[in-house]
Amino acid sequence: MGGVNSKMLEVQSIYFLEPGSVNTEETLKVAKRRAEELGIKSVVVASTSGETGLKALKVFASYRVVVVTHAAGFPTPDVQELTQPNKSAILEKGGTILTATHAFGGVGRAVRRRFNTYQVDEIMAHTLRSLGRAPK
Repeated sequence: MGGVNSKMLEVQSIYFLEPGSVNTEETLKVAKRRAEELGIKSVVVASTSGETGLKALKVFASYRVVVVTHAAGFPTPDVQELTQPNKSAILEKGGTILTATHAFGGVGRAVRRRFNTYQVDEIMAHTLRSLGRAPK
C-alpha cells in the first residue's frame, strides 16, 4: 500500500558533534519547530545563570516561557546562581522564573550517604542530568 502505518511514528534525530553551550540556540530552534508542529504554546527550560532562559525567550518570543533555576544554596550556602541582571531581563521580557527545592533530593540522598548506595530518585536525577546538561 505504501502509506504510513497508523501504529508508528517516524521522527528525526539530531546529534551534535561536540557538546556544550554552543548548541543551545540550535537546540532551542529545533524545539520551537517541534512545538509549532504540535501546537505547544508553553515551554519549560532549565537555566543556571539565566543565559539559557534569555536565549529561550528570544527564540520562543510568542510563547509562555518558564525558566527553572537551581535552588538557592545549590553550589554553596546562601548563593543563587541566577544572576540579578539575567533575572531582571527574564522578567522584563515576560518570562516566569521557578526556583524551588531539588525535587529528587532529600530522603534519598540521606539514605545514600548513610548506607553508601543510590536510591531510585537519585538515579532518575542523574539520568535527566546526563540528557541535557552542558559541560562546564
